[in-house]
Amino acid sequence: MSTVNNIRPIIQGLEQIQKIRIQTGNRIAANFQLRHLNKIATATTDKEKEKLEKEYAKILTDLRKEYILLTNGIVNEEYEIILGNLPTPKKFQPSPLISTYAELILVDQYVRLYNQEKINGEQLEIALNEVPIYTRYLKHVDGVGPKMAGVLISEIDIRKAKYISSLWRLAGLDTTVVGKYTNDKGEKVLIPFAEIMKYYEDIGENGPMFYHGKHEVTFETVGRSRQAHCLVDIPYTNREGQEAIRRGITFNPYLKTKIVGVLTPAFLKASKTFVNGKRMGVALRIKLAISLGCEVKGMPAAQKEQADTFLKEAGYEVTPMPTRFGKIYYDYKSRIERSQKPEHQGKTPSHIHNMAVRYAAKEFLRELYVVWRHMEGLPIYESYETAKLGYSHNLHKEILDEFKIDPRTFVTEEKRAELEGRPALVSEDPYEKYPQALRDYLKQRNQPAALVNP
Repeated sequence: MSTVNNIRPIIQGLEQIQKIRIQTGNRIAANFQLRHLNKIATATTDKEKEKLEKEYAKILTDLRKEYILLTNGIVNEEYEIILGNLPTPKKFQPSPLISTYAELILVDQYVRLYNQEKINGEQLEIALNEVPIYTRYLKHVDGVGPKMAGVLISEIDIRKAKYISSLWRLAGLDTTVVGKYTNDKGEKVLIPFAEIMKYYEDIGENGPMFYHGKHEVTFETVGRSRQAHCLVDIPYTNREGQEAIRRGITFNPYLKTKIVGVLTPAFLKASKTFVNGKRMGVALRIKLAISLGCEVKGMPAAQKEQADTFLKEAGYEVTPMPTRFGKIYYDYKSRIERSQKPEHQGKTPSHIHNMAVRYAAKEFLRELYVVWRHMEGLPIYESYETAKLGYSHNLHKEILDEFKIDPRTFVTEEKRAELEGRPALVSEDPYEKYPQALRDYLKQRNQPAALVNP
């Protein structure tokens, strides 16, 4: 079995240990929270309560941080004293944080899981060092750690991801067009793309679409999801051996969760900040601001913003340096915020953030697709927006130069047709196979829309 085939079970084992470690961390957090709140409730004076609340707020904040750090502070401060075999209950000496023997056992369980998880993570990286796409590319992308690299390598078969649209579709980052109308109850109803096409096939016309002959349908581009309007018909063989159709998703939900929920935020977290030309982390910037008289309050994110603002007003040059794909996120977010297009008006900050996250993730996968297929000696196909809409490749020149990739060698539509043994789909109108109303919408949006699913 190849190294790549072994990566998935290693990842699965690591995640199982992580899950148990997180559950143990949750128990510790709940245990400390209950004990501390009880102490606060028994405080006699307002001053005493205020003091206890400040002390315990810090502990509870620490316990609510990323789980790998939540109880690590407790372990570092207390567990070094009791390394090795646990003391017997009679010899156990309570400490400010670990006050009962049961808590000691709980922390001990956490330490063992934490250490095992760390060992498994190190073993994963050793295995990944035998995979070229990791050592030559993923290892050097800011924000991509060994575990995320393992997920990408184990969940993506680059030979099957023939086109970049195939990879976006696998990761659930493609879009689709749905119909939208308001029913008699005033509720918004969405219609899947397949039903739109069937409607026009049945009536044989290209005009506006009317649902049940009375509700005019408009079109809307939506991101792929598990919702009913995004499901597609999937053929399968039932228990009786007969061919049947079921409604299902088109993407790998595990891969989508990791890319959207973990990888893209990691691109943002991995950014660096320089103060007067010197790289300085959040904790050091807050410490510097406090030493200059700044009073920081609230949660860590608020403290960071207060410290950076204070340092700038004090004459310091605070320069954030986002990662490569973090910059793509911020540039796209800024573009949407400044856009005057009707479809972007009224979007909430959360909506714009999600759009930028999705865009940055797609650009990362575009680059991964090109580099990986190049390293495997596979043909690289032009994307839909290049082949059909005439857009240029949005690839970083340094990556192309580093791997000696020439975009002029990418497989064009004509060459693709030749390789597939079919006539080239050459047309001045890439949307001509769609009904006129839908065609007008797609042209207006310049929308590939994953309607082309190669």
